[in-house]
Amino acid sequence: MGPRPGRAATAHRDSRFGPRVSARAVRRANPRAGNATGLLAALVGALYPIPGPALCYNSLNFGVQEALAVDMRTPAHVKAYLQQHHLPGRVHLFDQDTPSVEAAARAAGIAPEQVVKTLLFFVAGQPVVVITIGPQRVDYRALARHFGVGRKKVRLATAAQVQAHTGYPVGAVPPLAHAHPPHAVLMDPAVLAQPVIWAGGGGMNALLEMPSAALRAATDAQVVPVRRMDPAPAAGDGS
Repeated sequence: MGPRPGRAATAHRDSRFGPRVSARAVRRANPRAGNATGLLAALVGALYPIPGPALCYNSLNFGVQEALAVDMRTPAHVKAYLQQHHLPGRVHLFDQDTPSVEAAARAAGIAPEQVVKTLLFFVAGQPVVVITIGPQRVDYRALARHFGVGRKKVRLATAAQVQAHTGYPVGAVPPLAHAHPPHAVLMDPAVLAQPVIWAGGGGMNALLEMPSAALRAATDAQVVPVRRMDPAPAAGDGS
């Protein structure tokens, strides 16, 4: 017997992600599901469960966009990871925040080229960490070619997704000691050109100092050119 006329079916299913989930059952299990936005959040959490101590709901723009597990991490996790795996490296704490390449370089008294960024992308839905020199921009097409997918299958993670997958906020993400291991780690060759690099240290005022070769080995990173090669400025254009 089908649903009553004029009412939408209340069961939702995707064979890739498990059994049928009824909207009524979700409402009983989750008080947030009392309105359309809450219902959507609950259904997302039921169909795409992510284990973790908490769920972070993002209600901007088109309602709830994602329900993500949040495992808050600190520089202490990075220090413990280094010790546990007997890795050469040191976490430095500063009096000022170091959320950008420029701020990190000033705080540590180094060149911007010695600062590396740890970026989280999703490639065909899989989390991929990209480690590159701070001033560089990542070529999305290079990522797509490496994984054999179309350019539209590559997207930069949102701040909420970065927090959920790595455990750290944007601006403090270290290249290792993440809450959830990524599908793959890529490192631009320019990172290895610096004998010692400085990266996010797990806190807004923390930086990780580490030999680049040791970092590549510790993360099992694939060395892949991912730098965006912008065209050289024309002579006399003032750039």
